Amino acid sequence: MKQLLLLCLSFVLPLSAQYAVEVSNSGGARHAGEQNHFSVTLTHNGTPVRTIEREIPFDVPFPSVRLHPVTGTLILSYSFDGFVEVYDRTGTKQWERNFFKELGPNYERTITMAVGERSLAFLTSDVRLPHAIVHKISVNGTEEWQQELPYGMGYEIAMSADERTIGAGSYAVQDGKVRRSALLLDGAGATIMESDILFRSAAFSEDGSMLAIASTDELAVLSVAAQKEIQRSASKTGGVIHGITWHQGSIVVQEAAVVQSADGVMRFTDPFILRFTPELQELERRSIPGHSYKKAQLMSTGTTVEQTADAGKVTVIEFR
Repeated sequence: MKQLLLLCLSFVLPLSAQYAVEVSNSGGARHAGEQNHFSVTLTHNGTPVRTIEREIPFDVPFPSVRLHPVTGTLILSYSFDGFVEVYDRTGTKQWERNFFKELGPNYERTITMAVGERSLAFLTSDVRLPHAIVHKISVNGTEEWQQELPYGMGYEIAMSADERTIGAGSYAVQDGKVRRSALLLDGAGATIMESDILFRSAAFSEDGSMLAIASTDELAVLSVAAQKEIQRSASKTGGVIHGITWHQGSIVVQEAAVVQSADGVMRFTDPFILRFTPELQELERRSIPGHSYKKAQLMSTGTTVEQTADAGKVTVIEFR
């Protein structure tokens, strides 16, 4: 049957954003010479602007996608080949850059991204290089600065709304022990502070004064002004932390159990949405029984929090 031969994954960013993307990864390629299909459609207020399509070899990961919902700046990242493509709000490619041109393709490599109105931040790493690197680049492609991180493999990156502060994580396995680092960098790339946590999720407060970061089982808050970690807490439900945002001065986190479904895919199930003060005192929690997904994004709309999961399913969470 066709559905047994075709794997299709799509997601939609919340329509509360001015610009959004619809991403589709499809195919069942398993052998040399076969390809999978990738497409991303940029929309403006729900109206399609342009669709970008790529045929991806069977053994190459699909591109990662990042979008600025106000300016429409769109980035496609091809970590295996080591390059990124930057598109404007019309879906026209403005420039591309290969961060690993001399090294060639590699599976053991990362490119993560943060998108601002005026600038972009990339965290790149390759297992063959001694340090992960943060690149601050203007939207027109001019590199402003780059900064080496303490360890070789990069993880996640976040940038404040005013684009003056960046949070970036790196790690390495040395002498059988995982060394980890979360750095706050200022607008010139200088280190503000360092914390010992390997974060998978991160979000700056609305005013850029604090950065909330989370591993799979820990949540921490870093103060830009005080240049220190002000609080840390373990997962409140025993589930995996997999998303974070700020909402009206508070921190909102999603936690869920991870189970293997009948098709062999690992999914988050029965999530909790928790709201904290910046000091990580729990204010409220909401449960979504029966909800299951492979990945989901949290976003504050100003009045509510939206969770957008697989196939664009949006769950609206209202807090008191």
